[in-house]
Amino acid sequence: VVYLGGAYFGLYLAVDHVDDELVDEAGFDPLGNVYKSVTHDANFYLWNAAGAVKSPLWAGWEKKEGEPLDDFSDLDALTSWSANASDATFAAEVDSWISRGEFMDWFLLVHTLAADDSAGKNAYLYHAPGGLYRYAPWDFNHSVGQSWTTDRTSATSYNDFQWNNGIFAHLQNEPGLAAELWSRYDAMRADGAPLSLSAELDRLDTWTIETGDAAERDWGRWEADYRAYWSWRDDILDPAGETQYIREWLADRDVYLDTVH
Repeated sequence: VVYLGGAYFGLYLAVDHVDDELVDEAGFDPLGNVYKSVTHDANFYLWNAAGAVKSPLWAGWEKKEGEPLDDFSDLDALTSWSANASDATFAAEVDSWISRGEFMDWFLLVHTLAADDSAGKNAYLYHAPGGLYRYAPWDFNHSVGQSWTTDRTSATSYNDFQWNNGIFAHLQNEPGLAAELWSRYDAMRADGAPLSLSAELDRLDTWTIETGDAAERDWGRWEADYRAYWSWRDDILDPAGETQYIREWLADRDVYLDTVH
């Protein structure tokens, strides 16, 4: 809950900043490099999001930690390897480059939640010399039935994200890796597992209880502004209505995913 100048300003979500301190707390080398993908050019291909030859290969990324800050050579190497490797070569060498399980989980998370803006960007990579590239999530404002501009999105959309993430393409197209990926997916969607409908609804219920009173107060502060800003829309909902929308979207998404996997 945020107050500005002594006046109530609303309910906001605060999360740990992905930086050297967080890396250190997680038990990794704080001197490693931390990169943030900020545009869809960060796609692990030799071309950018517009289809033109990409130069430099690290286009789409910002370096947040690691010295010197203008040295992207390790990220260039990862991009070059993924972009130039055949699926077979990728499979043979993947465990010397990336934390395979983390990258699989990255794909499965954004695929399940229809987080279309968090597959080719809005992610962090961590890399220490001699170590594997590791993934950390960031920014899911486009997910669970809402676009990054807050428009509603379908629960029955399918996105394999191969167009904007070359590593995801390898994971899905190499037979052995694909079998592992989808087996992992089945396990994560089993009842009570992290991506199961029951677990998703349990988390939603917990968060709703934790933030209920604050959400109502936030709605009282901002409702008029929301309705004025999106004056043409008829789908601006109060907290209870929005929570019900999310519940229904998750249930519809779960049914849809069962039909396509």
